[in-house]
Amino acid sequence: MPPKLSKSDKQDLIVAHLRASGTCHTLKDLEKALPSVASINSIQVKEYIQALTDENRIRVEKIGSGNWYWSFGSDERIQHERQLGRVKTEVEQARQSRTDAAEALATETTRQEKEADSGIGCESERMALQAQRAELQAAVDRLRAETAAAQPGGGGGEEQAQEDLIQCATRVSCKFERS
Repeated sequence: MPPKLSKSDKQDLIVAHLRASGTCHTLKDLEKALPSVASINSIQVKEYIQALTDENRIRVEKIGSGNWYWSFGSDERIQHERQLGRVKTEVEQARQSRTDAAEALATETTRQEKEADSGIGCESERMALQAQRAELQAAVDRLRAETAAAQPGGGGGEEQAQEDLIQCATRVSCKFERS
């Protein structure tokens, strides 16, 4: 028993037949010829033809009241040349983009090297930020000392306030018990 052909193999056989014939065919002609060529049922011919038309592997033109189908070897060559042209354009754009990126990188590297050599940049900025940090830390320490001094009992913060409330509540409850 011969091996079964896949759908793509059958499509290749159909396209090869159309190219070998070198002429145009109607759907009726193809329904008669293709079952023996591609080992398909005549009912499936329209489905295969439609798939090949959708993939642009064969061409179709409505002439009069019927559709005519054909595929010439030059059509495929022209299609490959167009695709090759598109790919070459994309490659050229990618090369240009790479060149632009390399130039931008070189410019940025040169700028950073000049900043490092001239002494401006990171080191002077770091020193200015450290001085500003020291000033702010001194202000924070001063404010913490003022806050601690302003609290009753010389500090303690929230814990001290809770203890004061408990003592006050105890005194109030003692007064109510006496009365």
